[in-house]
Parts: sequence; structure tokens; C-alpha cells
Amino acid sequence: MRCVYLAGPYAAYDWQGGRQTEAANVQRAMLWHRRLIQAGHTVVCPHATIAAGGFGDDGIVAERLRGQQASLALLDLVIERGGGIVVLPRLDGVLSAGTQLEYDHYCRHVVDIAKHVLIVKTDTMPLPPDWHKQ
Repeated sequence: MRCVYLAGPYAAYDWQGGRQTEAANVQRAMLWHRRLIQAGHTVVCPHATIAAGGFGDDGIVAERLRGQQASLALLDLVIERGGGIVVLPRLDGVLSAGTQLEYDHYCRHVVDIAKHVLIVKTDTMPLPPDWHKQ
């Protein structure tokens, strides 16, 4: 099993005249979490911890920053173990500020990005069969 960090939007945002809620973002992250587990990966996904208040109140700037630092520390553990990152852009194709932070952090620390980064194009996109194999 390879360790994979799942990065994606948490905060709500406007999209196609509607609102993509925090709950919908967590649900989407959990969908990908299950897909990655089923593909044989060990997954680190901070979304559920954030939603449960494990890092504090995401609506309070200081607590959100503390949560981002904790998430980056988890990402560092994945990097140290040679793990990969799966990036979920927002539904409009843009990376949220937090997702961009995680992606940039990963890219600064990993040499062979092509073997370890998967950017999701659509939620129905199949996982490449050889993605992130040793």
C-alpha cells in the first residue's frame, strides 16, 4: 500500500449560479478517499477532521491557519514515506487557496512530480491503473 494525501477544497464557493457547500466538498473528498482505498492506497484526507472541528473552527482565521499547518505536517509525513498527492480542483477547475498551498508544498519537496501527482479532471475519471506504483 502506498500512502496518498488527498488535497481539495473545503470552504464553500459559488459555482454555476449556485453554491458548492462545505458539506458537498467533504462528501466529494470522501468519494475520492473511498476510491483510493479501493485502489489499494492508504489515504490521508484532512476534510473529515476539519468538518468535525478537529483542527478548531475553520471560520476563525487563527484556527484555520493552525489547521493548515497541521495538514501540511500530515503532508510532510506522506512525502517522507515517498507518498503521492491527489489534487481535487474546485468544480470550476480552479484550485482553492488551501489546495494550491498543499500542491505547492508537495511540489517543493518531491523531485519526480509526474510519478506522484494526480490532478483529477472529473469526478468520473478512472484512476490510471499504474498510477503511483513502486
